[in-house]
Amino acid sequence: MAAPVANEVLQQIGSAALCPRCRGVLDVLWLPQAGEESAQTIALRAGFRNRIHLAHELAKHGLPPLTALRDWICLLTWVREWEVGGYPLVRQAWDGGREPSVCYRTVHRVTRLAWREARLVGLGHWIREFDRALRLRSRCPNFDHPKLRGEGVPRAASEPNA
Repeated sequence: MAAPVANEVLQQIGSAALCPRCRGVLDVLWLPQAGEESAQTIALRAGFRNRIHLAHELAKHGLPPLTALRDWICLLTWVREWEVGGYPLVRQAWDGGREPSVCYRTVHRVTRLAWREARLVGLGHWIREFDRALRLRSRCPNFDHPKLRGEGVPRAASEPNA
């Protein structure tokens, strides 16, 4: 279920420009079982020593914490399943062995909208928001952000326009 979403989303967001370590975290989070795995297991799968090392690297690179990344990926997966197959969130929760109320709260925490409203906004919107969240916060060394390239940074009044 998550693999088609992963390919679709990873192609549309700036994750290809993330450093390999951060990209690896996103890749691991897209695995179907990642939603149920502990932070320690995810850290080890992504090549980190432990969950503390993972948390430190995410913070150092300006990315959201693991729980926030996991919530975003769940949201994108659920909205896609709604759009493609019309699967209600409650059914997706049961099929995934989750408590439906936890899923509804996750949607609200990420979007500040109820599920009914969030699904109507559409997957494309939420992909762009996830991409924006990554781009605005990331400090990965090779991240293709305008501020890192010197674009979009206001010049001081004394600087020449050349």
